[in-house]
Amino acid sequence: MKKILPWAAILGIIAAAIIGVAGSEEQRSRPRPTEGEPADQIVERFKLEGFSPDGSKAWVLTGDRAHVKSAGDVFIERHVVLSLEGGITVFAEKVLWKSERSEFFTRRPVKVAHEEVVIRGSGARGRLEDKMIQINRNIRVALERGTILTAQGPMKLYQNKDQVTLLRNVWILDAKGAVTARRMDGFFDPDEKKITAVVARGNVRISRGGDVTYSDMAVYDTRKGSVRLEGAPEVRISDAEWSEGQPSF
Repeated sequence: MKKILPWAAILGIIAAAIIGVAGSEEQRSRPRPTEGEPADQIVERFKLEGFSPDGSKAWVLTGDRAHVKSAGDVFIERHVVLSLEGGITVFAEKVLWKSERSEFFTRRPVKVAHEEVVIRGSGARGRLEDKMIQINRNIRVALERGTILTAQGPMKLYQNKDQVTLLRNVWILDAKGAVTARRMDGFFDPDEKKITAVVARGNVRISRGGDVTYSDMAVYDTRKGSVRLEGAPEVRISDAEWSEGQPSF
């Protein structure tokens, strides 16, 4: 006499078979290290330090989690902080660290703190031997008196020069109007620990009270909100086209 299985048992057998096939396929599809190649290491609460030739600490790189590749590259994620000698600190959520060249990359939003100045943007890179950090695009810096300094980017921050350079469609926006140029250099006062002067160069335009002035170069005082023109300024009594190119980020 044949034994008839109930439908529940039949479905259970079919499901088990499917799961077994799927499991074997998943195992076959997983990448495996080749013979002699070590697997990636996962490190929680990652910390890496670098030192100057005189033995002093030059930088510290930390993150909640890191994937250490066999070639020495490290993918760091969650609360990544790079602290540099000279008071520069970089904050990001994901960073690729190239150990061989002491170089880092990220495509994510970043925040850079230097003295009392906070700079925000998207994407960054830096080679620590060059003592320079670059933010790639959409730069925004909050200055005194509600003044905002923006740029399409990139922006370069020099570790030992107390200077920041912003490139491409650079704007200063304050209560009196705006200043725009192809390039601006911000200079830190070591005593006040903030940007006190910004030098604009290349197709400089200044808007004040409805007038637009063109100049070769201008110096903006962040403490007073004043602009000093240099070169051969040209004044036009119209700012109808001033809003063109104004940053929206």
